[in-house]
Amino acid sequence: MKVKKIILLVISTVFFSSLMFSAYVKVKSPNGGETWQLGSEKLITWEKSGDYTHFRIILRKANKRVGDIALNLGPNSTSYLWKKVGEYIGGNVTAGSDYKIRVRAYFPNGVESDDSDLNFSIISKSKSRFKTGRRKKGQAIVKKIRVLSPKGGNYETGQKLPISWTTNWKTGSRDIFYLDLYSGSGKKFKRNIGKSKPGFRSLNWPIPGDVWPEFYTIRVSQGNCKALSGRFHISRSYAGKPKFYIIKGKVVNGWRINKYDPNDGTGYSECKKRREQEDSDPGPGVIRVGYSTYRIYDYEESEFSWCYNYYRSFVYFNLKSAPRQGILVKAELKYNKQVGGCAYSARVYALDRKWGKNSSLFSVKATYHADPADFRDVVNKWLAFPNANYGLVFVGPAEKTRDKGKTGYKRNCLLYYDNVRLVLTFKEQAK
Repeated sequence: MKVKKIILLVISTVFFSSLMFSAYVKVKSPNGGETWQLGSEKLITWEKSGDYTHFRIILRKANKRVGDIALNLGPNSTSYLWKKVGEYIGGNVTAGSDYKIRVRAYFPNGVESDDSDLNFSIISKSKSRFKTGRRKKGQAIVKKIRVLSPKGGNYETGQKLPISWTTNWKTGSRDIFYLDLYSGSGKKFKRNIGKSKPGFRSLNWPIPGDVWPEFYTIRVSQGNCKALSGRFHISRSYAGKPKFYIIKGKVVNGWRINKYDPNDGTGYSECKKRREQEDSDPGPGVIRVGYSTYRIYDYEESEFSWCYNYYRSFVYFNLKSAPRQGILVKAELKYNKQVGGCAYSARVYALDRKWGKNSSLFSVKATYHADPADFRDVVNKWLAFPNANYGLVFVGPAEKTRDKGKTGYKRNCLLYYDNVRLVLTFKEQAK
């Protein structure tokens, strides 16, 4: 017999998007580019606005959670002394260059969070020291330079970058050093910085406003003797305090019934009737994703069969009400989550083209976006065309996972999300 696959799409519309000022939490240090040594003592800092009950600090690596550094910090906390870098509750990390700090701020009805803007590095303890130029009588010294700073961190255009170095020989009044800006890998020349005063081993460089935001190193040289600094980041300088806005999403929920059995007849109508009986609408502004299963009796075929209901949601945002408040430096997707039989979170996809009248939640073209904390590239594209219905598609985890073994079927895997919103951070570029 033929297998029938019948698709229905039910669409419910809910609240219009709105724009409002929001409480916020912002990680200050480490915020990207720092190099911290394992076991050292460092201060984690953040700024906040709002009445929170407590704070939590989480260590992340490659955009994945590693573990908690601190729990239940007081409501007025804006810093935490990390006594042993690399240590978290329940373990220790190894050296790496893709770490971030996440600060979560809790209030009675929800939570806000912020991550380091860029990765910072955790390095192993140094096992060797810079050797002096001791030599045997008559032996020529092999000159060496070691750059002391910068070792990491983030610097803004217009700011003075302190550069210092040391040598394994005693510098005299004729010693002049040349400084150049190189790429973060130290392989590509970017621009000349200048030269030191005779006999000096330091220089303060005012970072020009036309330096492109990215990672860099400094090369200090004299003749054939040269050395590179640690990697650091340069970003554009901004004027005034950041402006934070929340844009609430408008939700379109959809469902599809797939009947997987070898029967024709009344099976589909029974599936539809059962779904309407047991699946109530999730409510205004609530996303429902995943799947549910029902066992029904097909009277025409006189046997039992199974129905599968798949749920997806589309959320779009009214960006016409989001005036350009300078430069978008951060865009986060946030929501409140309620779990119903699923161990994993939904997958979020950004639309490749605008939502149209004939768009379907089960055939739309979209690109998977793994990190809810960084939607800046996506939102910048949307802001260029604010009249278009761009948005996000939420797809349930393991949407089509079914266990057809002897143990029976996986009955439900449903997730519910409400208060879906974009939190946008704008800054004005310094003149």
